[in-house]
Amino acid sequence: MCTGRLQRLYISNADVTENDGDTILNIETEPIIDNKDPDFDISEAGILTSYKGTDSIVEIPDTVTSIGYDAFEASPNANNIKQVILGKAVQNIDAHAFISLTALKEIKVSKYNTYFKSSDGVLIKNDFSIFFCVPNIISDDYDMFDVFDDIISFKIDGTGVAQLVSGDIIANIKYEYAKSDDILERKYNLYCNSICANGQELLLDEPICDTYRYKNDYYYWYKRNKIYETTEGVIFANTSKHGFGKTWILTKEQVVELEIIDPLPQDGKINNVEWYNYSIISFYCGNNGELKYYRVPRKYARIPGTCQYALYSTGLYEFASESGIAKVENGQIIYYPESRKTVENDANLISDIKGYYVTFYKNNFPTVEDFLAHNAEIYEPAK
Repeated sequence: MCTGRLQRLYISNADVTENDGDTILNIETEPIIDNKDPDFDISEAGILTSYKGTDSIVEIPDTVTSIGYDAFEASPNANNIKQVILGKAVQNIDAHAFISLTALKEIKVSKYNTYFKSSDGVLIKNDFSIFFCVPNIISDDYDMFDVFDDIISFKIDGTGVAQLVSGDIIANIKYEYAKSDDILERKYNLYCNSICANGQELLLDEPICDTYRYKNDYYYWYKRNKIYETTEGVIFANTSKHGFGKTWILTKEQVVELEIIDPLPQDGKINNVEWYNYSIISFYCGNNGELKYYRVPRKYARIPGTCQYALYSTGLYEFASESGIAKVENGQIIYYPESRKTVENDANLISDIKGYYVTFYKNNFPTVEDFLAHNAEIYEPAK
C-alpha cells in the first residue's frame, strides 16, 4: 500500500506559452495525500474522525473536507503536537476539533484552501463565522476576548455572529462596529451571548459587553469580559477591577454564579451586613492553576474618590483583607483563607487613615486611636 505523497500535474491553456517557436509548459504541482494513511480515520463523507499518529506536525490529507469533534484525542502524542496544516479541501471544523492539542502553536492553511486563513495564532474561517485561538497565545491575563480586540478585529470586515474558540471554551459572540470616535479606539463592540465549557452551557439573559465610564475628565474601563481556566473550572466574569459585577464558574457538574454589587449608603444592610462592611470578592488564577480569591470590606476597597476606609474604620485590629483558595462544593463557593490582614498590618491603610484624621478630625480627637474608638461606638466592625 502506498502511503507516500503523490504529485499531480495541472496543465491548462493558460499554462502554455510560445517563445520563439518553442512551447513552454508552466506546470504547477499540487500535493495529494493518500487517504489510506493508517494514521487517519476518514469517513466516506470526508470527515476526519480520528488522527492516531505520533507526529508533532500533522498535515491533514487533501481528501478531508471536515475535521470532527476532538479529532486528535487518539494520538498518543496529542499533547506534543505543535502544528496542524490544513489541506486544500477542509471546509468545516468542529468547534471542539483541537481540544486535545494543549501544546498547539500554529495552524497553517494550504495555499489552495479557500475556506480558512491563519494569522498570528488565529485560524479564521473566511465567512467570519468561527475563530480558533491556539493555546500558546492565551494566558490567564490575556484571553480570547483580548485576542479578538487585538488581532481578529483587524483581520475581518462587517458585522455578524460567530464562535470564538479557545481549547474547550466556546463563546458565542456578536460583533458590531464601534463608533468612529470611540474613545477606546476599538474597531468593534463585542457582545457575548453564551459560553460553553466543561460540558456546560451558560445562556446569558442578555448579551454582555465591555463597558466604560467617564469620570474626572477621562474614560476608564468599568466592566470587562474575562475568561480563563482553573483547576476548579472555567471562570467567566463581567466585572470591574474591584470585583463589582457577575462571575460564573463552569465546573464539570454545574454552573455557579456570584454577583458582587456596588453598595451605597442608601442600600443599608446587605445579607445582614452593613453596606460599608459588605465583602467585595475578586477572583484570579493562581500559579498552579487553582482558583484564588481576594476579599476586602467595601470600606477598605481602594476606590478613587472615596474615603470610606477611614470614615467607617473601627480600630487597628479590625479585619481589613483576606486571600486564599476558592472551591465549588455542593453548588456553593467555599472560601479557604490562606492569609488575613488587620488594619495595623496594612501600612498603606494606616497611612491613609492617619492622613484622613489629621485633615478632618485632629481638632476633635487628641489621637487617631481616640478617633477610631469613637467610630467603634457608631459603626459595626468588619468580619
